[in-house]
Amino acid sequence: MGISVLKLGGIAVCLLLIWATVALNPLGIRTAAAQSQTPDTTPPQLALPGSITVESISRQGVAVTYVATARDVSDPDPPLVCNPASGTVFPLGTTTVSCTATDAAGNSSSGSFPVTVRDITPPTLTLPASFKTEASSRLGALVIYANSASDTVDPGPVVVCDPLSGSVFPLGATIVSCTGIDASGNVAGEHFVVTVEDTSMPTILGRVSPSPNANGWNNTDVAVTFTCSDIASKIVTCEGDSTLVREGNRQSVGGIAIDSAGNIATATLTGINIDKTPPIVVIKSPAQGAEFLLSEPVLTAWEVRDTLSGVDKATGTTQTGLSVDTSSLGPHEFSITAIDRAGNSTTASLSYTVVSPFADFVIHNAEVALEGGSPRDEFLVEGTFRTGGFSNGINMPNEAITVRFDGFTQTIPAASFVRESNDLGFKYDGASGGITRFIVRDDGQFLVKAEMLKLPGVGLSSPVRFSLRIGDDVGQTDIGLGVIGPYRLERRQTRDFFGTVVSAGEGILTAKTNAGIVSVAVTPATSIRMSHKPEAGLSDLIAGDLVAVSLVEQDGEFFADKIVRVPAKTRNKHVPGEVVAITDTHITVASTVPEAAPVIFRRAQNTPVRFHRGESEIGVGAFVIIGAVRDPLTGLLSTEAKEINVIPRKESTGKAVDGDPADGLNPFNQAKIVGVLEGIDKDGNWIVNGIPIAIGPLTQLDEGLTVGQTIKVHAELMPGGRLLARRAGKTAMGSEAIGETKPEGVFEGIDEMTGDWIISGLNIRVGVTADTDGFPSLGQTIKVLARLGDGGSILVREIENRLDSEYTEAGNSVLKLQSAFLGVDSQGNWEVNGVKFAVDRSTRLEGSPTLRRTIAVEAIRQEDGSLLARSILGETPVGRLSGNRAELTGVIEEVLDNGSLVIQGVTIARGILTESEGDIQTGDFVEVEILIQRGGSLLAMGVVLKDESALRDYPGSSPVDMQGILDRVDPDGTLTVNGIAITVGPLSQVKGSLISGAGVSVEGLFAPDGSIMARELRIRGRRAALGGVQATIQGLVEEVIRNRSGNARAIVIDGVAINLETLTQVKSGLDNGTPVLVRAFIVDGEFVAREIEDIDTSEDPPTMGRFVIKGSIDDIDHDDQGQPEILKLNGRDFVVSSMAITGEAPVEGSAVEIQGDIDDGVLLATNIESERESTENQGRIEFDVQGAITSIINDENGNVAGFAVDGNRLSLRTLTLFDGILERGMVVQVAGIVSEGQLLASRIKQKEESP
Repeated sequence: MGISVLKLGGIAVCLLLIWATVALNPLGIRTAAAQSQTPDTTPPQLALPGSITVESISRQGVAVTYVATARDVSDPDPPLVCNPASGTVFPLGTTTVSCTATDAAGNSSSGSFPVTVRDITPPTLTLPASFKTEASSRLGALVIYANSASDTVDPGPVVVCDPLSGSVFPLGATIVSCTGIDASGNVAGEHFVVTVEDTSMPTILGRVSPSPNANGWNNTDVAVTFTCSDIASKIVTCEGDSTLVREGNRQSVGGIAIDSAGNIATATLTGINIDKTPPIVVIKSPAQGAEFLLSEPVLTAWEVRDTLSGVDKATGTTQTGLSVDTSSLGPHEFSITAIDRAGNSTTASLSYTVVSPFADFVIHNAEVALEGGSPRDEFLVEGTFRTGGFSNGINMPNEAITVRFDGFTQTIPAASFVRESNDLGFKYDGASGGITRFIVRDDGQFLVKAEMLKLPGVGLSSPVRFSLRIGDDVGQTDIGLGVIGPYRLERRQTRDFFGTVVSAGEGILTAKTNAGIVSVAVTPATSIRMSHKPEAGLSDLIAGDLVAVSLVEQDGEFFADKIVRVPAKTRNKHVPGEVVAITDTHITVASTVPEAAPVIFRRAQNTPVRFHRGESEIGVGAFVIIGAVRDPLTGLLSTEAKEINVIPRKESTGKAVDGDPADGLNPFNQAKIVGVLEGIDKDGNWIVNGIPIAIGPLTQLDEGLTVGQTIKVHAELMPGGRLLARRAGKTAMGSEAIGETKPEGVFEGIDEMTGDWIISGLNIRVGVTADTDGFPSLGQTIKVLARLGDGGSILVREIENRLDSEYTEAGNSVLKLQSAFLGVDSQGNWEVNGVKFAVDRSTRLEGSPTLRRTIAVEAIRQEDGSLLARSILGETPVGRLSGNRAELTGVIEEVLDNGSLVIQGVTIARGILTESEGDIQTGDFVEVEILIQRGGSLLAMGVVLKDESALRDYPGSSPVDMQGILDRVDPDGTLTVNGIAITVGPLSQVKGSLISGAGVSVEGLFAPDGSIMARELRIRGRRAALGGVQATIQGLVEEVIRNRSGNARAIVIDGVAINLETLTQVKSGLDNGTPVLVRAFIVDGEFVAREIEDIDTSEDPPTMGRFVIKGSIDDIDHDDQGQPEILKLNGRDFVVSSMAITGEAPVEGSAVEIQGDIDDGVLLATNIESERESTENQGRIEFDVQGAITSIINDENGNVAGFAVDGNRLSLRTLTLFDGILERGMVVQVAGIVSEGQLLASRIKQKEESP
């Protein structure tokens, strides 16, 4: 059946067609079935997309294309209509698309779907590229930059950057983070880097103080200071400050400034002129003390010289070339004042007298008696005078009288005369040693007699000048002496005298004495003695020798019985020794000086004799110390005893007397006391700075020691704390005289080219002014005191010939030199006051050599003529300190409850400032540095653990074991200790933090360049003892807190109390208001001062109330935001400022440096910087290998550089310890470390059998 639509007459007609279907039934018979047609009522089916989401491409939206279809069972292509149509521009948001489809039967169906247009694309940022800019201040730089953003949808996206443009950026790199946001909330983020640099050089300005005068000169030391600043960075180095003390013109000083950015600037101040020496004024006429006649024309002659700045002006009483004033009788003064261009002034003045000459002056009688070499000369002169016409007259006894006789002058003061009993005139009676009688008569007669004199010139020339002055009247004449006549000269031969040899030979000794030239006969029986040549002859005496001559009379003639050549210097002013003879008038002492002859002293009835330590008698065999006086003119020791001290004899503990360990002096228990010699107590002890020091038979006493002098005593610390002196001598209060040298060695001859003496290979120059006791023999040991001359030459001042050595073959002798250590040159030679010494592994170093301090060197001459140091002895840390110091080494026997140590029976107290290394316990082997306090108590300054087996670690070589101060740490790892370079290598063990100024102990070996290769380096001292918390405080003293004795025990600075201890070094008057710099430690929350010194405020006033702390943080208190609020170091709180500048966040246990301000007792931290702490053996990998050596590896010079053990290649280093020669097949055990991929052998031991 079907339906058809026809048009009939234009009218649509729907026909129902029915047709039949013929089908075969199962029997195959065709049948017809009638079928009927039905109408179409099923709507089309729609195929629509689901929800569509698309991204907008503009502000209007986006054109969206979609596919929608419809299908129908009867209509193959039913029409479909959608709104909005596909391809339409859809706006932002969600739009519903409605679709309708209608089939041919009119059936329709509708549907919809959403189309969403959205904006999820972030905006695009336009930012500058990373850039750099220059800092304009410490805060950084003001930075302005441009930024923008664009978006396809939002016309005005927002851009936010941090930090903002126009902000101040700090030094360094800062990341600027920018964020762009559009209206849809889309976010874009980008960044760029702004680096604020400091490439500008710092500013350094120098100035001098004081400023030069108008002539451009200074006449004082000139302090040169440099001020450094930088607009951007902190100044880390501002150096160059110095004080010029040397005179000279056009001197210059340079300074350097380095900021934290590494920029360097230099400045040089030139044209500094210093002249501190006043000009020299030489008055040639008139002469000092001259006498001129009334109205006598006397022309002046003087000149002024100044070799540096030049003479500015000079004025005098009378200008040169003009006459002085002689218009009036009496004394006159003449002076010249000169000023140089530097402002130095000097005034030279003299006096002269205008006198009236006698009208008549006649000598009637003269008698002179001379006794060569002794103070027993005498003279008598008689005569008459008559005053002249210009005389003021003579008014006795109110006139002073002056007598001059051939160099002898004596003035008898006015009113010293009395009227003669016969009333003829006046007389004067004086003591021996001068004028004993003077008579002046009213009629003009006079007589003068003098006795017990030493007339210097009588007999050497004739006539003799005699003058007499009475008031302002004077007369003078020449007297021709003879053996007969009215003017007689009598020569008396004395039995003993001193004199200087004029000639010696042909049996006659001619000597110049104080009384003239004396010649004596010398016979074969005459004994001639010299200190270095006991069996000497007359020919051994040379011109200039000082001799003591004893005469013997035979048949009315005198002959020399004994001639002793006197050394040009004597040893002691205090002479110790044994009494060998004693009378009421003399005492004879056998000196303790080896080979010295007995010394005879005169003793008067009032000569004090003091008994000490129970002694009550003085007699033969007693041990005494004689105090005598040295003649300032001749340098000879007086024969008159000024005092006699009797003390008990102490038996010698050894053979030597020079204080070496061989003489029984414990080399460890040594004390050095520097102080004032206050006197001798009842027990015979010398009192030095209040400390009693025993004096024994072996005590060596330097010359010229007197009460009130500052002396240095080398003593032995005896059980119980008693001090026994070994040596006592003068001191220069610790100052070292650069240029002073003390060589000691064997005399090897004279250089034919230069004339220099050769002492163990060292040339020394002996001039005519050298103080020597004779020409030494070849091979004889001599000791020299010299100074450094121009060009490095050594100029001798004194030579002492020694008798305590045997002959040594020239070239093999040892040179001993004691002088100032000046440094190490580029070839590794140590320079000691101009003398250079090579050092190698065999050189032994003791003590702590320090630049510009005295060291002692023993050396031998090598084949090439150079000197090789066998040993170098530097001062110990105790020796470098002033005051009373001692050193004790030994095992701790007991640690008392109060912390005191008992070592070898000696009790030593410990205080807060005692330096200590680790936990000191009973049985430890230690070295203690000791302060000897007033009264004799001992206080430990430092205690150092020592290894008794240390020497066994250096077989086959001489180790270096020194102590000192760490001067600096260089970037390459090299250290400088006491001015000496210390190399730290892979095999070095460093214990502690390397901080400049810390005390260090170094053990190692010498390197070929003269430096020291450290095997072990230990930081010692107060940093280790007190936890490393050091403090520097700068401020004004507000209060000084004193104990009952009036001694300062604490000071207060800005409300902070700082305690003072016994070991505190105070270099300040500690007056209220005084600006001071305090270096201290923090102990249990309290400040303990180590050193206090004044601050010089004459230049730029320093900032007061500041502190710097270095140490480790124990605890940290945080605020509510978790920021550090209080730092605690060794029990002391430091408040962290809200504006504090910090680097890394501080943590407990970290090492820091804290800088800040003191405000009414509160320590406010404003800058906190972390310090890098060293860790012992950090990253150290050790190994231990045992086996047979399979091969030896040599370097290019043929030296053994390594070896192989069981396939392991091992490298050798200078510090590798091995005593022997490595050979193939040798079985060894090797310990070492791994460094940079290499196996470095630190110790090699040979094994007896195979492993």
